[in-house]
Amino acid sequence: MEKELILDYQRGLTFNQLIEKYHITKYKIKKILVNNNIHIRIGRERVPFSDEQVKDIINMYQNHYGINDISKKYNADYSVIKKLLSENNIEFVQWKKINKRLKEKFFETITTEEQAYLLGLFFTDGYIKKDGTIGIFLQESDIELIEKIKEILQADCVIQFDKRKHKETCGIEFGSIKMKNDLEKFGIIPNKTYLSKGLPKDIPEALQNHFFRGLFDGDGIFCLSNNDSTIGFCGYYKETVEDFQQHIDTIINKKNHNKINKKNAYQCSWRGKQQILKILNYLYENANIYLDRKYQKYLKLKIT
Repeated sequence: MEKELILDYQRGLTFNQLIEKYHITKYKIKKILVNNNIHIRIGRERVPFSDEQVKDIINMYQNHYGINDISKKYNADYSVIKKLLSENNIEFVQWKKINKRLKEKFFETITTEEQAYLLGLFFTDGYIKKDGTIGIFLQESDIELIEKIKEILQADCVIQFDKRKHKETCGIEFGSIKMKNDLEKFGIIPNKTYLSKGLPKDIPEALQNHFFRGLFDGDGIFCLSNNDSTIGFCGYYKETVEDFQQHIDTIINKKNHNKINKKNAYQCSWRGKQQILKILNYLYENANIYLDRKYQKYLKLKIT
């Protein structure tokens, strides 16, 4: 028992923890340590971390384990772990809670409808941050789609709501360095509104309608009118809007492109029921995931 107690003390266990584990008094513990020439720590003095432990602590932190989780593993004060990270030039970031169920490889390759659609939706309405935070927010009325996205990604996070008047939104936010890196390959980067130009070119042809439906659900325009219905797409960069227009015009065999307008953002558009239905039929072909409020407009247009 003495050898085991000494090893526990040398690993960093406190007197109180040893008392609880071995059911002996502090006096007896101290006597065992003194008799075996073991240095007794004073106050908050602790056993120095080994090189392997330091590497493990840094690795845990960079993989989104919180300082509290690391402190519990190493029986160390929060301030001790934070100081160690600082001494090793590790930037302090308030990580999101680690997401153990998250499908981190979801955007590694685009091979399914859901991957293509969500890539388009994240390209328009999603965001990522340098620390690996990823989020997407839609109108509060679109909560059903947010719930579906959360389920598809298996994201262990709560749905957040912004209740400000005229800004009612809902969405999810989670952390993943792996997913951040994969999304960046498709131009979804921090500050993408100001840095991403043009649409990704390597979406498999069989999945492109799902990708463009995701784009349309994010930044698309759909004005349903008895006299003059309009659909369109807008973006901060002209190149992005031009790419969208070029693709859709090719699909409907339109030779001459409409003028791209600019107010607060660049915008392309199409008018006329037959032309619009051609576009929407393409976007919704074999569709299993979509923004319901736009889909309902599509169904209404088909029967009018």
